[in-house]
Amino acid sequence: MGTLRAEIGADGANSVVARALGLRSQRTLAAAIEAEVPLPPEAMRWFEQRMVFIFGKIHYGYLWIFPKHDHLTIGIGALHPKAGELQRTLKEVMSRYGISLEGVTLHGHPIPIYTHHEAVSTARTLLVGDAAGLADPLSGEGIRFAIKSGRLAAESILSGRPQNYPRDLHRLIGLSHRLTMLFSMSFYFFQAPFLFLGTPNPFSTQAVVEMLADRMTTTEFILLGFFTLPIFAGTELAARFLSRLGQIRLSERLRAWIYPKDVSESYREGRLLLKPPHNGRM
Repeated sequence: MGTLRAEIGADGANSVVARALGLRSQRTLAAAIEAEVPLPPEAMRWFEQRMVFIFGKIHYGYLWIFPKHDHLTIGIGALHPKAGELQRTLKEVMSRYGISLEGVTLHGHPIPIYTHHEAVSTARTLLVGDAAGLADPLSGEGIRFAIKSGRLAAESILSGRPQNYPRDLHRLIGLSHRLTMLFSMSFYFFQAPFLFLGTPNPFSTQAVVEMLADRMTTTEFILLGFFTLPIFAGTELAARFLSRLGQIRLSERLRAWIYPKDVSESYREGRLLLKPPHNGRM
């Protein structure tokens, strides 16, 4: 049997391969801006071991701060942002953390989202990753879907059935994307109750880690968040009651026994933040 010759387009959101073959309209549903910001050592110490996620400052989006060895990676992303909205919001919010963007180069990039209404392949060309629009509709992250779709495309070619790729892609990734899109629209529209009920829940936080590591599907993440809410609420009520009785150590032991260990420690040590420091100062 002869070798099947095929091409995989893995050239990102602005895919030249997709454009050349008339695949996908390159319609941008979301966009992000990111920058690398150096800080003095004393300022970096505050961000050391901390990841900061900021919600409620932009419609259908969020901001982030990730510490690196000697600088910060900061950014903002949103669905359908208005012209100039990302730049303006990023500068305004980062100033509250004492982070100046003067002289800092901002890098913008589109985040196309897979909708199943656009072709992702021809007879012998398959799009994967961002080229196929496979960014996560909730977070904008795309590495895990690039890996999964790349493996799926390779398997389709090796099996001699590249024509099955669109069907398999939709079954294994696309359906989950649809659910995630519905969830993300609900989350960003009702941010306050979602953040109030879900963000403090260590089970949900651990589920986010598992989902981003591709050890949990989006459906499992959503179901786990809802089903563990009563456990979280009951644990917090009991722990706070014990604290009021002066049983602080017993309260902490209860949380440590119920909650996932790594996540509960991260919360206690302040390594995961979702709002600015007090008065916006470090």
